[in-house]
Amino acid sequence: MKLDTTLCKKGFTLVELLVTISIIGLLASITVLSVGNVRQVARDSKRLADIKQLQTGLEFYFNQTNGYPQTKDNLKDGEGFVNLGDANHNVLCAATQYGFEATLAACGAFPVYMSKVPGNPQPGGPMYYRYKPETLPGNDKPTAYQMKFNLETTIAGYTPGEHIARPSGVQ
Repeated sequence: MKLDTTLCKKGFTLVELLVTISIIGLLASITVLSVGNVRQVARDSKRLADIKQLQTGLEFYFNQTNGYPQTKDNLKDGEGFVNLGDANHNVLCAATQYGFEATLAACGAFPVYMSKVPGNPQPGGPMYYRYKPETLPGNDKPTAYQMKFNLETTIAGYTPGEHIARPSGVQ
């Protein structure tokens, strides 16, 4: 009986294996780079959705109280902005003249406009969205506001960097 030796000669050469491994490595690196960009776009999409949600809550507040919320610590950062979503500005309700409270319990039976103020997704900028009420002279209630936030990529016509949201829209 004679053995078939053709089965023993089949296989890959070292060059074929190296080419295959390098092609797989190239495809993997392209995939990793594209996933990183997708993550940035996803964070920026969440930021824009959060700002829209905050603006809607602030408009509900304005319609019921005839003014935007004040803050008790307007000069916290030297520019008059407070960090939304931190331990002191976690809920938007009409419990006090200040509007932003630390917990739902602090709101009591008063209307709640946002039970959880969103925080800025990391990485890419400060951890918080920043809010500042604007009051006209002779008026005790704020008639406008500014919210600052950062974007990492170009999305929906907005460029990377700092943007300001006002009642009139986002700039």
